[in-house]
Amino acid sequence: MKKIILNLMTAANLFKCTAMCFVVTALIGCCGKVNTTDSKFFTEDGMSTEKTKTFVSQQPANVKFYVEVSGSMNGFFRSNLSTKFKNDVWSVITDFVSSDGQVNVYSEQNKAAVAVPVNTFRDRMNKGTFVSTSSTNVPDMISRMLDDVNTKSSEVGVLISDMKYDLVGNSALQALITQYSTDIRNIMMRHRDVAVCLIAATSEYIDKNGNEAAPDSPYYYLIVGKRSNVVFMRNFIATLLNNNKSFVDEIEWGIDYLSPSITVSDYDYLTEIEANKSYGGFDDECSITLDFDITNYPWTFENKDYLVKHISIKSEYGAEAVIDTKKITYDISFDDGKQLKRTAIAKIPVKIQNMFDKSDVFEITLKCPEVQEPNMRFMRYLNSQDVNDVTTTYSMEGLLQGFYSSMERFKESKPVHLLISTK
Repeated sequence: MKKIILNLMTAANLFKCTAMCFVVTALIGCCGKVNTTDSKFFTEDGMSTEKTKTFVSQQPANVKFYVEVSGSMNGFFRSNLSTKFKNDVWSVITDFVSSDGQVNVYSEQNKAAVAVPVNTFRDRMNKGTFVSTSSTNVPDMISRMLDDVNTKSSEVGVLISDMKYDLVGNSALQALITQYSTDIRNIMMRHRDVAVCLIAATSEYIDKNGNEAAPDSPYYYLIVGKRSNVVFMRNFIATLLNNNKSFVDEIEWGIDYLSPSITVSDYDYLTEIEANKSYGGFDDECSITLDFDITNYPWTFENKDYLVKHISIKSEYGAEAVIDTKKITYDISFDDGKQLKRTAIAKIPVKIQNMFDKSDVFEITLKCPEVQEPNMRFMRYLNSQDVNDVTTTYSMEGLLQGFYSSMERFKESKPVHLLISTK
């Protein structure tokens, strides 16, 4: 029986990169040089020579919360009535703000947020004193938050808002709406070092008579900061919302995911293929499982079809790497036994076959698309024509277009390489 060697390069942590070599040997065969046909990535004894890094999220040093208070938000703040909005917002804020901390409240158009003691904020939120007739300027809120947050010192800003851009009483409203995306673009062009994530959530919306106008009215958490801090906050907030059945979807910009973090598991010894299917002296096939750590990747990768669409396993010398899409599984956890902490591993079964040479190198890439697919769950809230419709988000298209036109969604992902040798 022949010997098969699998060598995969992944990064160990934020500070250093290490090569990981997975070796599977049959009972017969001697140690020695492998049939390495590509010295760009591997030495003649099968050790990886490339230096790759994987993305690591990091808890921010400080989090500042900004909450919009306006007429369109009233249904979330009704006096003495419980909503998922109140429960979720309080839960998120108090995970990062101490009892003597503050929440920044936008209550007047084109004015700075007012810092409110956190317990005063809860009292006013629960008693409905935040119910308002004013409107707020979304670009102005975002601009002021970005100017106020020290992202270089690992500070993160989180804006909680329904993101409805509706300047009540402004005679130039329609012109301003058409310029909305340009305003967002111009703001973000001044903050090129900032990453952004937009999380959609839902809550009951209560009308002024105390009746439920909608069971799942959308609102949002807009996170800004360093990419490592933004992804940490995205995972935490989305996990909390997901546990409370309030989470809808998330989308981000300005993230560099570097190289995918992959390990090989569930690999087997050589298996026989059909008779007369010999290629280059290699008459067996190998089944392995690639474990992709997608913890810090967009949550949409939990969809198998989406995941497979963006995975590439490319042979350098003609062998086949076939993904068994029906057997893809996920290992997802939302706590580590002590606190909310999401981990997500996608297990991808792959069959290596039809090897033409004594060894082959496989280039493995997980790419994030520049444009979110149109079937994303955000779509249900777009294309709203009525600012008073509490089941959609008026003007959301302008916000998204502004981010897309000013920010690179993801950096180009660098591949890792896998060597398979018959010796």
